[in-house]
Amino acid sequence: SPDGTPTQVTEFNAFSSIEALSTEGDLALSNDGRRYITRPPYDALDDVSSDLGDGPIFWSEGKLILAIGRSLFEVTPQ
Repeated sequence: SPDGTPTQVTEFNAFSSIEALSTEGDLALSNDGRRYITRPPYDALDDVSSDLGDGPIFWSEGKLILAIGRSLFEVTPQ
């Protein structure tokens, strides 16, 4: 969580990895080839996987950005 308290945000039966964490506590993670985002209080996961690719992602000004080649895409939940 943003205050530094360890918080479980998934209940997957497989290892998840953190891909991006914003200063506000917004979290992008991957599990079993899928990407998800969640925000405090971490009560919902949004699947933001795409057929566009799985390039690097990062938070910028509260928005999740996906880099593919030399292009940047804003990632938004459906």
